[in-house]
Amino acid sequence: FLAVDHYNLCGSMQRLRALPLFAGLIAALVVLIFRLTIYSQDIKILEIDHENAPLTASNTFDSGVYYNGFYWNNLQITVEHCNKIITGDEKSDWMDQLLLYKGGKPFKNALIVGAGNGWVERELFVKGVVRKGVGIDFMQDFVDEANKIAKKETLPFTYFQHDVNKREPMPEGPFDLIINHAAAHHFGHIDFAYREMARVLQKPDGVYAHMDFVGPHRNQYNSRTWHIIQKENDKLPQEIRQELYYADIATMLVNDPSEAQHSEMIMETLRRYFYIEKIRPYGGAIAYPILTHNERITKMCLQDSLRCDNGVEKHKHEIQALLDADYQWMLEDPEGRSLFSFVIAKPLGNEGVPKRWYLKLLEEHEKKREALGTKQEYYEKIGHVDDYAKHP
Repeated sequence: FLAVDHYNLCGSMQRLRALPLFAGLIAALVVLIFRLTIYSQDIKILEIDHENAPLTASNTFDSGVYYNGFYWNNLQITVEHCNKIITGDEKSDWMDQLLLYKGGKPFKNALIVGAGNGWVERELFVKGVVRKGVGIDFMQDFVDEANKIAKKETLPFTYFQHDVNKREPMPEGPFDLIINHAAAHHFGHIDFAYREMARVLQKPDGVYAHMDFVGPHRNQYNSRTWHIIQKENDKLPQEIRQELYYADIATMLVNDPSEAQHSEMIMETLRRYFYIEKIRPYGGAIAYPILTHNERITKMCLQDSLRCDNGVEKHKHEIQALLDADYQWMLEDPEGRSLFSFVIAKPLGNEGVPKRWYLKLLEEHEKKREALGTKQEYYEKIGHVDDYAKHP
């Protein structure tokens, strides 16, 4: 459980190296006891029998991982809260914003990365945002399901199996729209992926749009954020209080090795190849871990047929207070403290193509990093982790 802030603890250890050995050991013990005293309350780690669950492709990727479970946006109150931040209107969502950006005219040909079973582009089509499109996903069962639905409903979408984490080139466009809906935080070769998206996107008017997780790698919250999560959770009535578990990396690597593997690199990499015209961070750092996979709320929702609204009606004021606290937390540093963001961007064009020497450097670094495998802590943590150092 020292993963809660092991980087800050290691930083404390480094500062002790100059002390005499005995004094250093005593001081290190004091730091350790201090950390454990403050953050031992309510910190629980999800664990599994790792010896009997080897990390192999055959037992790692199950499509059920992505559409099962209860998430914070299963609550209509959360949907309206996020809509208000993104569009200014709780009844208008990011898809409406995309159509408004295009002046009410539909995009002609969209590429949807990590399309899953195709529900996003089906909604985009119904809303008149897109005329047709191509969807890609690395899971064949999703591809088969999406193609089956498109054929049955006579929809202008075609789906292909594609794995960007194997550096497979994107389908040839040109596309005037690329949609990343909760896909990029699964990318391994993230620089390659964004370079490919910029390549196949129509220039200069093509649009990249995303609604994605851009929070800490592997959900490794720093100690200050985790402490705030605990405090806000304790304010909730017992009926909806979360049983908090700090994300265990080893468990995540079994359930889904791709989950949030380079999530903090998304915005940095995006800006390397795209010009951001609109960005709306919409929070989640506090409310998401409390409301997502909340067993008590889930049980209420199982008894409710109206998207959980009636099941949590009597607690809507407490939930709204939690969402408001989440928003206030984010306001101090919108990009640094938001787990999720809505982005509209355009490709940089020729000026966005790295020089040959820099491209070679990027590729060498990425290949070296990915060769280490998902079990490795191969990056220096940034963003949320630095936040604790800035605000002790």
